[in-house]
Amino acid sequence: RGEFDQAITDYSKVLALYDKHVEAMVYRGVLYENTGKKEQAMTDYRNALKLTAEDDDDRKAQADALDRLSRLQR
Repeated sequence: RGEFDQAITDYSKVLALYDKHVEAMVYRGVLYENTGKKEQAMTDYRNALKLTAEDDDDRKAQADALDRLSRLQR
């Protein structure tokens, strides 16, 4: 659990510096989801979907966010 919390902190630091980092937003959402923080995960997924995808990695991350968000909303 401590590793998840540290990873969330690390991604939050990245997002504080670059708030439009699609992959960091999605990966932090995954960590929130894996630690039972459903609302925070859904917020990160929604925010990631609003960002402009810069490359294929961003588009893949957004596709993952859309899939995860739809599953969480069921």
